[in-house]
Amino acid sequence: MNKEFIRKALQKPAQIGLQLLRRVTNISNRANEYCVGSGIEVGALSVPFSFTRASVKYADVCGSVDMRKILAEIPLDNLYSGKLVEPMILMKPPRYELTDIHDASVDFVYSSHSLEHSPNPLFTIGDYLRVVRPGGMVYSVIPNKEQTYDRMRETTPTSKLVKKYQNQIFDYTLAEAIDVTTKTIDHPLYADSDLAFAQKILDENSGIHHFHTFDVRSSLELIDFCRLEFRCSMVYFCSEGVDLHFCLRKND
Repeated sequence: MNKEFIRKALQKPAQIGLQLLRRVTNISNRANEYCVGSGIEVGALSVPFSFTRASVKYADVCGSVDMRKILAEIPLDNLYSGKLVEPMILMKPPRYELTDIHDASVDFVYSSHSLEHSPNPLFTIGDYLRVVRPGGMVYSVIPNKEQTYDRMRETTPTSKLVKKYQNQIFDYTLAEAIDVTTKTIDHPLYADSDLAFAQKILDENSGIHHFHTFDVRSSLELIDFCRLEFRCSMVYFCSEGVDLHFCLRKND
């Protein structure tokens, strides 16, 4: 990892966040500066982003009917209670990639709260960068584990994600499932978890669990790997609030 890149970036997030808060009400509105033209939104569910200068096609792991059944298993009131968008692009297991999208064919890919569900986050980012044109953007929003019900869990080591990417691993281990079920706090889905439930979520692989967790440093390490592996540049990073926002530009 480029320690100098990470050191400098760690000095910037709060400053970038303050500048942004002076300009917009909702932090995620920064996506409208980078997501322009024709693009793809991954995992919109019932809260698609309101793009002002873009047309989008929606992508997800299943259609809205099946997704509603999956969400019904989560014991939280009013969770994505609005109408689910119908994805035009289905991302099929085990890789959950944008298989039907041609290389360099869209201007951007936007995803919010989906990368932490990916079986191989680095592969996923690389796939997003594959489909955007040179100069195109990949804008991602992921939860900062320090601010969520994942706060008692270990941050997923970047070295582990790199190993999964290099070895093309697209499944989870029972140990990873146990970590989710026993260390997630203040979430009713995991209130009475046991080994059988850990095996159940592993077998079902429904995509609703946070098998990977991120904080500011690990996110920057992830981005640093992507810069070198996928020939892209970080144009934006912000750690204000519950979420981490970053935007990568595909090099020309």
